[in-house]
Amino acid sequence: MKLRLLAAAALALGLAGHRADAVTLNHLGAGYGGYEKVTIQASPATPAFNPVGAGAFKMSGPMGVFLAYCLDLSVSLKKSHGYTETATPWSFNPLGGALARIQALFDSSYAEVDTRRESAAFQMSLWNAIYDTDTTVGAGSFKASSSNAVNSLADSFLASAAAYTGPKLYSLTFYEADRRGSQSLVTATPVPLPAGGLLLLSALGLGGLVARRARRGA
Repeated sequence: MKLRLLAAAALALGLAGHRADAVTLNHLGAGYGGYEKVTIQASPATPAFNPVGAGAFKMSGPMGVFLAYCLDLSVSLKKSHGYTETATPWSFNPLGGALARIQALFDSSYAEVDTRRESAAFQMSLWNAIYDTDTTVGAGSFKASSSNAVNSLADSFLASAAAYTGPKLYSLTFYEADRRGSQSLVTATPVPLPAGGLLLLSALGLGGLVARRARRGA
């Protein structure tokens, strides 16, 4: 959780003072200390390699250090590559309508991601939101498998996104790789809330933390 909050703060400060469209981003490693292996069994995009590593990327650029997630599977992430910031990063994907599903996924579940396993599950649910329209990663036009715990958690993220009717909690920034030489990415920064909204969000977050700890201890 601390790493993601620091990364979001750095990105928000960087974007406030640097809004150039073209940037070079550098891959620094895994955002949560490692990736989970995921086998892609069916997808509109052919993975660059299979199985793939799922989880947040730790990236750096003119805006600072931040966490980002993969949008496409047809190429691998380069150590350093040029990107264009865009609101419509769908040149690689026929399902351009996935933007609303991605937003709902971040708004409903991103605050819960603070471990390697949760990060991998979030990545799997993000791929499913882009390449499919159902709420399970184990079936449909996008089909993938990891450990049972990761699959189940990814499905829970998708179900939460499908049911979400709350406010927009995160601003999404998309980076499309120049000339498709690397994976395109998405990152998120919290939307500033009024004082009353912050108190409510803190209460909800505390309740969610207690519930998650209870589930893990069961």
